[in-house]
Amino acid sequence: MQWVSLFSAIFVLYLGIHVFRMVPKKPVQKYFLLLCICFSLWGFLFSFRGLLPLELKNLALNITVIPVLFAPYLFYRIVWFITEKEGEPKTSLYVSSAIVLYLVGAALSSKMGVLTNPETFEAKGFLNYHLANAYCVLFSLRSMILLSKSSYEGSGMVKVRSALLLAGCLLGIWISIGFVYILPFFGLNKSYLASTGSVIFALSWSVAIIHFDAFQVRERVLEGSGIPILKRITLGLVMQVYRILDPIGYNLNLQMSHEKFISDLLDHSNYLLSIPGSRKSERTKILRSRFKRYIR
Repeated sequence: MQWVSLFSAIFVLYLGIHVFRMVPKKPVQKYFLLLCICFSLWGFLFSFRGLLPLELKNLALNITVIPVLFAPYLFYRIVWFITEKEGEPKTSLYVSSAIVLYLVGAALSSKMGVLTNPETFEAKGFLNYHLANAYCVLFSLRSMILLSKSSYEGSGMVKVRSALLLAGCLLGIWISIGFVYILPFFGLNKSYLASTGSVIFALSWSVAIIHFDAFQVRERVLEGSGIPILKRITLGLVMQVYRILDPIGYNLNLQMSHEKFISDLLDHSNYLLSIPGSRKSERTKILRSRFKRYIR
């Protein structure tokens, strides 16, 4: 089942690059790309470690953990930008760096775990492996608490983006943890499916990151402007989430959008009326062509 991990790795990397290339550029896009690279490396290691010689498989088992160790801090940075916090405390960087440095050393020295069945990659985790899982869960939990507060106390697109990020995080993390940590306790070795959690991460996070202003995107779509495909196909979902989470803000923005449409319509109508000899039927056709996306 290596193709599952391989597909996940390629898809996540594609999303990271796609979001990073979008304009206008925001710092959060860089961190999202780095996060996607980490998840992709994780998926690639899952895909190809079974092809290695027997003497290298135990090392491969251990280093598979390394890309994931960088994910919690990158996730925290993304959350910091999404929730529009200011003045990130340096303590987080120092603590995370120290823990990751130790765990990377443990992985490189094969002190994360040992294979019990090289053919199926069944393994027994050492204390460092459990510490790595605890670090990832607890550090990510901190980020999820920030997202929860922002989803509840925030407003507008901050509230919407936080909710999308939180939903993807909750689902993706527990899928990944379930396959690599919980199921093995019951004798079920399905760790190759853990990378599917990263796909859910990447999809929800990419949607949250690219939609800085859903109504602005909506206006550009109605105007017929070029919109990246990911923004276009996820706009409806984002608008529905906006309507549910912040109905007052949604209705206010919708009202402003309608007023802008009416204002533009009146401006074009007055301009056409000022043209000598223009006929009503001709003006109607021109206005219908110009505003057809608004009235269909």
